[in-house]
Amino acid sequence: MVRVARRGGRRRGVGRRAQGSAPRDAARGCGCTCAQPGPHLPGRAARARPRPSRSLGLGVDGTGAAAAFGSPAEPVTTLLDTHFILWIALRSKRLRAYPWIDHYSPWTVSPVSLLEIVLLGEAGRLQVRHAEFLERLRADRRFVIDDVGVTLLVTAAIRLAWTRDPFDRLLAAHSAARRLRLCTVDPVIQEHHALLVRELAAS
Repeated sequence: MVRVARRGGRRRGVGRRAQGSAPRDAARGCGCTCAQPGPHLPGRAARARPRPSRSLGLGVDGTGAAAAFGSPAEPVTTLLDTHFILWIALRSKRLRAYPWIDHYSPWTVSPVSLLEIVLLGEAGRLQVRHAEFLERLRADRRFVIDDVGVTLLVTAAIRLAWTRDPFDRLLAAHSAARRLRLCTVDPVIQEHHALLVRELAAS
């Protein structure tokens, strides 16, 4: 979950307002910008309108074999919400609060998060070259993209009436359908979704 612009019309957690919750910031569910304004992300003034995409230097290991979309080639232990994917890719200082995150590598990534990242870029909330970002993410052996079936995903999402945010709902549904613990700091998801990473569930 990355708070950048309201999902639906904006980004989930990324400026979106979850049911009964206050609008979130640049990384959905993180309660603050996923990275301070700098060479990769625009500052507040720059976010007022979309800008042309620029190359983004990702903090990913491009030396691994590319992970094709489909069933995970490696066992997975946790599903990352979108804000964690961006924090890892951008080497955000926010990760210092979660020193245990590497213990769950390789991390599972939902195709839902890939779409969310693209939409954030199109809305001018992230300056990235979509194709480059996604290809490098897929080539990083620390990430495993889990191609969950659409019917399975939608069936699970229908039951989650506690949120109207489409990205939150689909990510929680992916977690439930695959029985994968979700790694998220989104307070609404943490309140209603039982299948969380142990360190976050205990917080």
